[in-house]
Amino acid sequence: MFIYVFDMNWRRTTLIGLLAYGLTAFAFDYTFIKSILLSGYIHPENTVNWPPFLVIFFVLLFLVVPVTLLVYHMVVGKDKYYPLLTMLMWAGLFLLVAAMYYYFDYNLVTQPNRYLHEAQIGTVTLIAMGMTYLIDNARATDHEEERFTKHLMIIIGIFTFIFGLSFNYLKNPHWIIEPQTMERSSEKEIAQRLDQIVDADKGERVYLTGTPAFWLNVFSDVPQIRGGADNAQPSPWWADASYVINKSDNEELTQAWLNLLNVKYILVNYPDSGTYYIDYENFERFDDWPIVDKFTEGGLKLYEVPESNISLFTVLNTNDLEKAKTLDKNDSESVIELAKLLNSADNSRLHYEKLSAGKYNLMIDDLSSSETIVFKMNADERWQADINENQYDIETIGPNYMAVTPKTSGNIQITWSVAQSKWEIIGWIITLLTALSIIKWLIKEEK
Repeated sequence: MFIYVFDMNWRRTTLIGLLAYGLTAFAFDYTFIKSILLSGYIHPENTVNWPPFLVIFFVLLFLVVPVTLLVYHMVVGKDKYYPLLTMLMWAGLFLLVAAMYYYFDYNLVTQPNRYLHEAQIGTVTLIAMGMTYLIDNARATDHEEERFTKHLMIIIGIFTFIFGLSFNYLKNPHWIIEPQTMERSSEKEIAQRLDQIVDADKGERVYLTGTPAFWLNVFSDVPQIRGGADNAQPSPWWADASYVINKSDNEELTQAWLNLLNVKYILVNYPDSGTYYIDYENFERFDDWPIVDKFTEGGLKLYEVPESNISLFTVLNTNDLEKAKTLDKNDSESVIELAKLLNSADNSRLHYEKLSAGKYNLMIDDLSSSETIVFKMNADERWQADINENQYDIETIGPNYMAVTPKTSGNIQITWSVAQSKWEIIGWIITLLTALSIIKWLIKEEK
């Protein structure tokens, strides 16, 4: 694909692109594309924050341009300098991004702390190139004794340098004798512990970040809400909520969002956890919360979220939910009030059965005509709510949850299910036709 793209044959490139989409249209149908197009919301952690324009102008004029011209005249026609120049540019660029973020609080790119690895790669490569140059220079010495002495001293110096950098790892023999595998990792230990205490049947969820979030569902089926800074979601609610939970200094607002998201437990990584990225700030928010367990010698702490009224479904007075239909995620008070409202609900009348990931049977005792049923699941146009084979309109309330108001009294049963979209069927048809067209073309070419 890339070969043809850079071949600049646009007709052939367009054909390959259409075939590539056609073969994957069963998965990337119109509803998927629509969702991606709706996910252009920029998470607060992903915003770009550049220095003032005047600063950028003077840096470009008096630093970048002169240095670029100087380097160009130094290396033009000298191919041997290109590898060195490439790595200098690589390391310098990513070190600049990291330095501007850590020392001046400027985001030259989104999530600049993520680029520190690239800066380290460039720096290590430059050091390795320098060591190689010293060794080659020593070998080029004409006098045999001098060559041996220089070569020996350089090798000793290099090994001393590497040993000094590696001393913290070498002094702990565990990393050499018994390296940490995933079987003995904190990620697996966390997953197994959560599997013991999280009751998925009641709708309990856990809030995680980093590698524990990545590995959780490899080792267990614990429902989780991942606290990241991704933009790939059709609704900005989750991104805003995760940012508040990770960074806010407001304990009540943090608890409110966790309550709204049905989170029973939250895993907080502290600076001494050993994790590369520290996702949280303002750790004092969690000081009074019950600690369920500790991992990595206390660097990772598992807390139970206070005042959690966990249930996938909730029944509330319809009038009380009117404000939730137009809830402003930037209004802290309205978020806290909605959380308190859901926490105060009596869920003892609710009984539900999960038949599959896309189907639930909900039984409600003594429902009033003035009550609304809230389903704490991300709203999607494919969800349906049926009562006695009659389909009811689904409203969106609060943090993109679904709600149905049957306007009937008594004991009722609602079947929530995800219907297959016509666009999914069309996607399968496109994929089938594309595959058949390719097979027909290959048979024709063979003949």
